[in-house]
Amino acid sequence: MSPRTYASSVNKPGQSEGRDSVKSESGMVTVETAIGLGAVLFVFVALLLGIASVQKQSELCDLVRVGARAYSVGSDPTEALGGATNQHVSLEVVDEGSVFTAVGTTPGLKLGSWEVAILRCEISGIAESRWIGHLMGSREGESYE
Repeated sequence: MSPRTYASSVNKPGQSEGRDSVKSESGMVTVETAIGLGAVLFVFVALLLGIASVQKQSELCDLVRVGARAYSVGSDPTEALGGATNQHVSLEVVDEGSVFTAVGTTPGLKLGSWEVAILRCEISGIAESRWIGHLMGSREGESYE
């Protein structure tokens, strides 16, 4: 038996030989890696910002809940929040007669001095100081408001 010989690869027109082919592909891999890492980094940062916004929204709703409860029993809602209003939390109570709505807002995401998103939480309730007074009946000389 005679040993088999295989023909060497034949270059197609426009295809370079050997080392030049490897060099051009290694550049493509570098570019693909850079684009891929950039995309992964963007998604990771967006995920972290989303998680931070959800946490901040939860904290805002908790503060609005405390303020609404304070208003419901007849106290000043901003005093109940303590120093939270100094942390760019705005609380407004809209009294609509038998019910009220407490609305809190805070910047959600700030890039320098630019506010990208504003978080908002709204809680409605009944003013207990009023309806307890109505249930108990107003005694002469006493006020429940």
